[in-house]
Amino acid sequence: MSNKIPNLFIVGAPKCGTTSLYFYLEQHKEIFFSEPKELNYFSNEEIKSQGLYYHDYIVNTEEEYLKIFSKAANVHKIIGEASVSYLFYPSVPKKIFNFNPNAKIVIILRDTVKRAWSHYLMDKRLGLVNKDFMDVFYSEDESDKLYYQQYFLLGNYYTQVSKYFEYIDRKNIHILFTDDLKKDVQKELDKIFDFLEIDRIVISNLAKYNSYRVAKYVFLKRLYKNKLLRKTASALLPAQTKNNFLSKFFIAKPPRLDSNVERILREYYLQEIKGLESLLNCDLSSWK
Repeated sequence: MSNKIPNLFIVGAPKCGTTSLYFYLEQHKEIFFSEPKELNYFSNEEIKSQGLYYHDYIVNTEEEYLKIFSKAANVHKIIGEASVSYLFYPSVPKKIFNFNPNAKIVIILRDTVKRAWSHYLMDKRLGLVNKDFMDVFYSEDESDKLYYQQYFLLGNYYTQVSKYFEYIDRKNIHILFTDDLKKDVQKELDKIFDFLEIDRIVISNLAKYNSYRVAKYVFLKRLYKNKLLRKTASALLPAQTKNNFLSKFFIAKPPRLDSNVERILREYYLQEIKGLESLLNCDLSSWK
């Protein structure tokens, strides 16, 4: 098998820290990651058939997919990508297994309710959704189905992780939790290095990526909705200039979730959480 074939997939879940994890691991000399981070090759049919509203980069053919990894060198023991769409769609684990049965899978999971609220806030500040959070939860409108999927169904981790266990050898799946990564980044990275069977290194750049921020002024909110403009500004502005701009013109503290809403959602996810506890033999009491 060619050493240019990906053997690592960070598959989600969205809003759990996959972007930060991608950039931490990318600093390791033995790891080669795709650019862009998310290729959505193994989920391209599902994304297109659903008309998912993010308009993310999608790779359609295996030839196009493998070409992205052609610059990987012999020093790169690990070749990977990080598409968060891969966790939700049940057809993906089998596709990955058929592509590379020895592939390593990394799954990062966050408190289900916090993840749902964070995902909604992201879409809200990007102007992708106008409805209130719980209006989407209770909606029976067909036009809200994709929003319901993104905020609520994506938190059904037991159902999704179980599908990976069906096709991928358990020793090739590494589960970590967002709270553990926040608590001790280096400790969790060391576990992943061991899982990938590469040297442990100290990661020097531990900046957080995709943190919450919303513009203070209407005209900035309109500009911020433009994905190309955001990416261009981020790439061109010096780090210090960008940080100064963000601290002056953006609010970094997300609004709190109503306690009654939280109670409803804790109940909604309860059986999935219990199933995940049993599957992973772990204690997720704080999620209940």
